[in-house]
Amino acid sequence: MWIKEMPKVLGESGSINVNFLYKKNKIYVSDNHLAAAWCWLQEIDVLQKYTFVHIDRHYDLIDQPEEIEANIVERNIDVQNLNFEEYCGLKQDMEGPPDLIVKLFRWDNYIHHIDNLFPNLFGNKYFVTKKAGSKTEFVEDEYDIEHFLREFKHWIEYPKNGCIVNLDLDYFFASVGGPQIQLYSDEAIKKVAEEIKKRMAEIDVLTIALSPECCGGWENSFKILKIFNEILELKLDEIINDHSL
Repeated sequence: MWIKEMPKVLGESGSINVNFLYKKNKIYVSDNHLAAAWCWLQEIDVLQKYTFVHIDRHYDLIDQPEEIEANIVERNIDVQNLNFEEYCGLKQDMEGPPDLIVKLFRWDNYIHHIDNLFPNLFGNKYFVTKKAGSKTEFVEDEYDIEHFLREFKHWIEYPKNGCIVNLDLDYFFASVGGPQIQLYSDEAIKKVAEEIKKRMAEIDVLTIALSPECCGGWENSFKILKIFNEILELKLDEIINDHSL
């Protein structure tokens, strides 16, 4: 179902704009990774501990505890009960002109924002990245995608923990002195999707971000989403076909 319906004309995604959010059971698909934190809160028990698997070119680990304290805690905002529009509308209290709006949740800070709100939420953490962005002590172990394919089943087998899988399709792309290019074959990406599908019974919530600007455009993002759509049976065929080459 559509939580935020996709517009006919897709706009910029960037760091703070969300064009759409779609849900199929416990799988969420959006163009912007900032949506992920809200999605997690719809599916998890914040009193439980969760293994966290982050597959993304970037760490997404800007840490701003003072912003959470000032804009959530001190205002007594219950983020668990916000609808998606309210969540996206949260902003930092900034000095400046009246029209200055700085969104609280962005594509690079949502993980630490949730960790600061619920410091006992995340258990074991597995990062599969290209080491882009700011790294903090939140990162315990780092792996490549080959390790993920071999070891994922062991990462999530601890029975007392739930599991959050956080995937950004920009992991499969890179800029090598020019436009973004696809680093992995469709067959390799299919293996990632198949491995996730095999473990869906152990996964409490899967978030998928398209991050079009980091993939070289919407067409590239939808090309990779098509692979996950087919494997995970997301039923997004029509919109993928409308936005694919």
